[in-house]
Amino acid sequence: MFYRPKVGKSEANGIEDVQKLYMVLSPDNSSKKRVIIIPKKKLPNIPQRDSIFAFIDMVTDKWEEALDSEMGSQQYRTKRRGERHLEGARPCGMGAYSIVNHADKHTHFAYVLELPENIGEVQEAFNIQKEGSYIIAVKNPAAPAYLNKKVVLPRDLEEKFVDYKFIPADPPTLLDYEGLELVLIGAKENIVNELGAPAEALENHKSEQKLEIEHILKTLKLKSKEHPPTPLIEGKWR
Repeated sequence: MFYRPKVGKSEANGIEDVQKLYMVLSPDNSSKKRVIIIPKKKLPNIPQRDSIFAFIDMVTDKWEEALDSEMGSQQYRTKRRGERHLEGARPCGMGAYSIVNHADKHTHFAYVLELPENIGEVQEAFNIQKEGSYIIAVKNPAAPAYLNKKVVLPRDLEEKFVDYKFIPADPPTLLDYEGLELVLIGAKENIVNELGAPAEALENHKSEQKLEIEHILKTLKLKSKEHPPTPLIEGKWR
């Protein structure tokens, strides 16, 4: 997860200072990076079974492209306000996830958080928990859309919608198409009770990880000056 401060702000001191919240999914069996924007700037409140809208903003095989073109710092000029600066996005949560088919023909997006080790004020503001499960559904691109962006799917995926407005995220490759809209609905906080073996695999993955922050920054190609890691390490605003 990443957040970006609003235009002209050198840092965010609360969610009111946040312009965008990003979720970046990187499947184990693919080089793709799916950059998802959450306009509400919060994950669903699970106990209240909240639902939120999200959309696929970018799909790329090059992580540097996502960092530079979508989440990097930007300098630009406007006629009314002159030179404007947009800070780079800050990492605020890192973990493992899985998209799981559930018993009654829907799909769940489940995750376990690996960093930060302790939930801080940043994670609380965005409803990022130590673990969680959400029902995830994909909106028919032929239905009226928030983005009004044309999405072209291969015929085999297009035919899955038939006359449905939403379908499960099955196969997960549905998430590889920019502009596609999603809905996430809070399901369960205890993912093992909800999903069984797939959730146990996520928790085992977490217990096996020994995450060194410098290694993570190097792997993700994050420059501390442009993408301050404080929210990811300490859970504090930057």
